[in-house]
Amino acid sequence: MSSKGSPLAARIRNSVPISALHASAPRGEFELAAILSKSGARDAKYPDETKGKDRRRAGRSYTLLRMTHNRQSDAENSQDPRQGPRHWQDVNPAALFADFKSALSALTRLRAPEAEEMPPRAQRAYPFAGALIGLLGGIGFLLASGIGLPALVSGAIAVGLMVTATGALSERTFVKAIDRLASQSKGPRLVGGEAAPTGMIALVLILIAKVSLIAGLGEIGGAGLALTALIAASAAGYTGPVSALHFAYNVDEDAPDRPTETVVLQALIFCALIAFLTLYVWTALAGLLGAFIGVILSGILAVRRGKAFLHDSLAIVGETTQIAFLAASYMVLTG
Repeated sequence: MSSKGSPLAARIRNSVPISALHASAPRGEFELAAILSKSGARDAKYPDETKGKDRRRAGRSYTLLRMTHNRQSDAENSQDPRQGPRHWQDVNPAALFADFKSALSALTRLRAPEAEEMPPRAQRAYPFAGALIGLLGGIGFLLASGIGLPALVSGAIAVGLMVTATGALSERTFVKAIDRLASQSKGPRLVGGEAAPTGMIALVLILIAKVSLIAGLGEIGGAGLALTALIAASAAGYTGPVSALHFAYNVDEDAPDRPTETVVLQALIFCALIAFLTLYVWTALAGLLGAFIGVILSGILAVRRGKAFLHDSLAIVGETTQIAFLAASYMVLTG
């Protein structure tokens, strides 16, 4: 939509107050009105300079996400409000905050469960919910280190706080998925013929690895680095299952809980933004690369071996992604 031919731009040139524009502008055009209202007077006074400026701007864009806030509604520009916006760049802050609250209710004990089922679009807010969980764990590490506790003990406290915040939902689902995967093959048996607790053993190993990596990061860069790494790694750990669920070939395109491509892209963007805002560039890049590899490897396992219980298998993707992010960050800092 060109600003020259837009009726909104014409109203600006006629000196319509910006408050009137806000009330009458279609959703998604208010930010354009605000921009044009600031530059309209100068553009009208210097038309030749404006033409040259428009030519220089043509063919390049610096917009990553577009705020589409509408004070009358928190609905987004979408055919189905439960599925999210039509375009991955469109973000309604009110709708995103509502999705964040839904994600907290679904993933943690920090907010009471909602009466209605969580809409699929709320999965784009999983990185923010994961970041909050990581923040709680990082604060625990920070406080424990502040009173002089060893790094391993501080790491155990951090992991314990994160497990408490989620009600061990991810860990319980992880154990269930590993046990079901082990039951598909002739795994080890106990003396009485019962299957070995493969899931619990795998969970213990995962928790040991997580505590060790957090402690190692704390020893390298202090409690502050452990805190920020936990925020970014937890955000990645909750983003991985969203992308795995979308790309799983055995999920129906019209499945009610399958995230759309727009939701997945926004979740990945939010996850990357959290990583780059909390960590140094190279550490964030290494962590995101490790998380990507973790999603690919664990996603193949979850999709190919866990077809009958795909949603439980996604817990494997989440835990693996978080460990991979922490491990990659640790390696780039010690390399």
